[in-house]
Amino acid sequence: MGYNVEHAIVVSSWDKTLLRKAHKKASAIFPHVSELVAHVANGGASFLVPPDGSKEGWDESADGDQRRVQFVAWLDKQRYDDGSTSLRWIEVLYADDEHRAEIVSGDHLSHSATLDETKEKKHG
Repeated sequence: MGYNVEHAIVVSSWDKTLLRKAHKKASAIFPHVSELVAHVANGGASFLVPPDGSKEGWDESADGDQRRVQFVAWLDKQRYDDGSTSLRWIEVLYADDEHRAEIVSGDHLSHSATLDETKEKKHG
């Protein structure tokens, strides 16, 4: 059976070389990825990894979860030595049967988690 919930990832950047690299990686991982869409100002662009459309509990949903984890891990590895990144991205959960809408992960959240883990290793 399963219940409805959608997950999507949006990636943006002013660094077109890195954004094209991210788009190519996403296209290799996911069956559907939008084209790059230019921003109206400042020369940036974005793309979307749309939901897989399956219900939680279905094989397609588990596959989509694994693909998102793989892509988010790749995005995190593109950070500069200081932990910053020119790839701005967010994974959202929405259209949930339980009426939830959440930020699941993003460039700002992963960086915070990475900093917290680093602090704990140094001080723990």
